[in-house]
Amino acid sequence: MNQVEFPVKYFDENLIFNQDGSCWAYYEAYGIPYEFKGDDDKNTLFMRQLGLFWNYEEEKHLLMIPVYQNFKEKADEFKETVSGELKELAIDHTDDVVHELERKFGKNAVEYRYFIGVKLKVRHIQEGLKEMLYTAFHTFKNTAEQFGLLGDTTKY
Repeated sequence: MNQVEFPVKYFDENLIFNQDGSCWAYYEAYGIPYEFKGDDDKNTLFMRQLGLFWNYEEEKHLLMIPVYQNFKEKADEFKETVSGELKELAIDHTDDVVHELERKFGKNAVEYRYFIGVKLKVRHIQEGLKEMLYTAFHTFKNTAEQFGLLGDTTKY
């Protein structure tokens, strides 16, 4: 029986260290309500993402992961947090909104999460890992920020 080796050796925060010695950094791009955009807006978004790939020369991945959400479940979670004098009105309005969303789009919505993975390149073996990762991160971050594709990166 053939055995496939899992490629990930170790990960820390957004850094993935693979069995083959490669290191990747992954960043979540801004959440984009893609399914509600018109064709022109979808094309503009695609061209901005493509521009990032043209202007950053390292090996990279672009992941678009669908996350399915049920309108009613989300509304029920929200209704549990409602309080005050207008609670009943807020609950009725929420029920009306859910009814309209289900009529228009069905019971579920799809939210897409976008991740950009960049293979970090070791330029000099003697260069400290921390300095190399810092340089690679900021080079990619600056390029991505030019195209407005990353969310809040201040925590890194």
